[in-house]
Amino acid sequence: MSDAETSIGRDERPPSSAPPPQSTPSRDSRPWRERLAVLDALVDAALGALVTLRAEADGDLSFVYASPGVEGLLGVTPDVLCRDARAALAVIHPDDLAAAAAALAAAIAGRAPVALELRARHLQLGERWVDVRAAVTDDGGGCALVHVVATDITARRRADLAAAARDKELDEA
Repeated sequence: MSDAETSIGRDERPPSSAPPPQSTPSRDSRPWRERLAVLDALVDAALGALVTLRAEADGDLSFVYASPGVEGLLGVTPDVLCRDARAALAVIHPDDLAAAAAALAAAIAGRAPVALELRARHLQLGERWVDVRAAVTDDGGGCALVHVVATDITARRRADLAAAARDKELDEA
């Protein structure tokens, strides 16, 4: 039994056939569950939302993971998204839905990163601007995994629009 197995414990090892990472003794002495708790805290503290979508070969989409930040960003709980991916479609602004779907489809087909800005209809806060950045990977079983970082850029977009309106007024004066 390796030192890592001794300090982590067989039942607490990460679900992987790879050997545990070699690191400093203080890290190796922390149980796997404690490491997950640290990762959970990091995700909870992230500005915006982190999600992972699974895209099946037949085009079916499902949420594998949605961080707690989804609720603040979209007004939909992570549990709702993970039960029904259509809940995400319901909050995307209708004028942005086709462009978002096309960008996602192209990213999945090409296993390429995607970056876009779209409007979301937050259930309590109304229209929000969201910056979406995603990377696509294979899950090893023929499906694509889309890992997304989404952040609220509403304040920046409103400031940009206000500045453009002021510039237009000055140009017309």
